Amino acid sequence: MRTFISSEQSSDDFIHINSCGRQHFCGINAGSARPRGRIDYHMLYISQGVCHVTVDDKEMAAAEGSVILFLPNEPLLYSFHADTESVSYYVHYSGVFCDSILRSLDLYDRKILNLGKDSVIESLFAKLIGEFSIKKPFYEQSCQGIFINLLSAVARKNRSAAYGGLRNRNKLIFDICGVMHERYAENISIEQYAEMANLSPGRFMHIFTDMTGVSPKQYLLRIKFERAIELLSDTNLSVAQIAELVGVSDSNYFSRIFKKHTGHSPGFYR
Repeated sequence: MRTFISSEQSSDDFIHINSCGRQHFCGINAGSARPRGRIDYHMLYISQGVCHVTVDDKEMAAAEGSVILFLPNEPLLYSFHADTESVSYYVHYSGVFCDSILRSLDLYDRKILNLGKDSVIESLFAKLIGEFSIKKPFYEQSCQGIFINLLSAVARKNRSAAYGGLRNRNKLIFDICGVMHERYAENISIEQYAEMANLSPGRFMHIFTDMTGVSPKQYLLRIKFERAIELLSDTNLSVAQIAELVGVSDSNYFSRIFKKHTGHSPGFYR
């Protein structure tokens, strides 16, 4: 079942709502297959079920609580499968300031935003649909205001989700750094550290370097050399013994990389 009023057009207005509605599908395949897209902007909110979206020739699943954004004239390819009941809200809009508004809210280059279910977004969609359908005097201006509030709610939710992800990411890397400080002598590989973080090695190295300013390997070497300097200064252990204690089996290699990274030979700290 669909509740909507639809048209497709561009507009010279600040923002113009071309169509909006609520879609409820159950037991049928539905969606959009427009390789050339529309001439206006399109936003879709998944209230229930899963929407299968094709982006750059790859199908992606937008789960319940996702917002999907399409720009004008880009492929509009998504579907709801018959075996899953789905409810979604959508709005088609146009206007000379759409680009700048989306950019100011950091939504322009987004495609699928996994925000989670949000009662504020759903209520604003319902309010927009009601205002657009009844068409009381000055409804167009009212729709503009509601839609700006809707975009702002999406942007806030997206920013909140991003900050939450950043906090989780920072804690994850902080925990890995703690493991490195405790187990620096065990020669745990970067791949193993990435596995501990449940990340691919490439993604792990990128996030780790972004947070600490150095690669995981450099960070680990820094720990080894700091400990080696302590042992060189406070004990009578040989360089070979100290190299072994910090997890470097070849003492000649240890001396070379030690000087390269500290600027001094191990003997300097005796």
